[in-house]
Amino acid sequence: MKKIIVQAASAACIMFTIVMLWFTGMGYLFAGPSYGLNLTMSVFGAALGMAALQALWFTGAVFRKLAYPARIAGFGACGLPVLALCAWAGPWFPLDDPGVWAAFALVYLFILAGVTAGYTIYFKKTAGGYDQALARYREKNRREAAACPRPSLTPQKGIPMKEKLAFGTKVMVAHVLTYTLCGFAALFLFDYQSSVEAIGMRPLDDPIVGLAPVFQIVRGALFSLVLWLIRPAFMGRKHGWLVVWAVIAIIGIFNTPAPSPDSIEGFIYLAPTDAPLGISIGGTLEILAQTLLFSVAATWWVKRPARHASGAPGSSPAGPDTAKSSDPKF
Repeated sequence: MKKIIVQAASAACIMFTIVMLWFTGMGYLFAGPSYGLNLTMSVFGAALGMAALQALWFTGAVFRKLAYPARIAGFGACGLPVLALCAWAGPWFPLDDPGVWAAFALVYLFILAGVTAGYTIYFKKTAGGYDQALARYREKNRREAAACPRPSLTPQKGIPMKEKLAFGTKVMVAHVLTYTLCGFAALFLFDYQSSVEAIGMRPLDDPIVGLAPVFQIVRGALFSLVLWLIRPAFMGRKHGWLVVWAVIAIIGIFNTPAPSPDSIEGFIYLAPTDAPLGISIGGTLEILAQTLLFSVAATWWVKRPARHASGAPGSSPAGPDTAKSSDPKF
C-alpha cells in the first residue's frame, strides 16, 4: 500500500507540473507576460535550480569524495544566488528595499541550517553519517540493477502467440476502460454538452459519438501494437509506466505531426477559437489524466504474468531474456 501511495503521489506531482507548465506557456503565448505568470515561472525556476544544485552537490555524480560539511557549504553558497535571481525575476517582494533582501537572506540561512540539522540527525541515526548513507544507497541500486537486468533491445524469437494476444488484450481493455471512465468524468465536470458544438465537434447525441467506446477498441489495438514494439523500454524498468506515458504524451499530445489542439503545431497553425475556457482546460486535463491512468494500468497489467513466471523460456511478454528476471518493477 505504501508503494502504491508513493507512486500515486509521484504521478500526481508529475502531472501537476506538466499541466502548470503547459498552461503557463499558453498564458504567455495568448495573453502575454503578467505578474502572475512571471511569478509562476520564477517558482518553477527556483525548484529546477535547487534540484540541479542538489544533484550537483549531494549525488556524487561530480564530487565523489567530498566531506558532508563541504557539500552543505557549496550547496548553500550556490543556492542563495539562484533563489535571489528567481526572486528578482518574479518579483517575490519589493526589489528596492534593502531590508527585505536582508530578511530574505536571513530566512534562507535559517531554513538551510534547520534542514541541515534535520538531515544530519537522520543520517546519523539511520546510517552513521551522510557518507555511509550515500554508500548504502549506491549499494542498494547496484543490487537492484544486478537482480533485475534490463532486457536486450534485440528482437526476441519464439514468443508464443498466446502471450502476444494476452499482451494486446490487456492493453486494449486498459485503454477502453480508462477512456470511458475519464470521458464520463469530464462530461459532467466540464459541461461538454453545452460547449462542444462551439468548437466544431459533433453533438454528444450524435450516433457516431455514442459509438466512441467501440471505436476505442481499434485505438486500443493500435496502442498494444506500439507498446509491444517498445516493450523492452519499459518492461524491465522500475517506473515503466512513466516511460509509456512520456511516449504517449510527447508524441501523441504535445508533438503531433498534425496541427491538433494542445500540440505545438496547433499553437502555430490553428487560429484561436471562442471556445469556453472550461472546455479548453477540461479537454487537456481529460487527455492527460486518461493517458496517465492508461499508462499505469496497462503497464501494471502486462507485467503481472512475469511476476508468476515459471522461468521457462518465452513465458514473459518481454521475451525469453526477461522471463528469468524475477519481478519486473512497476
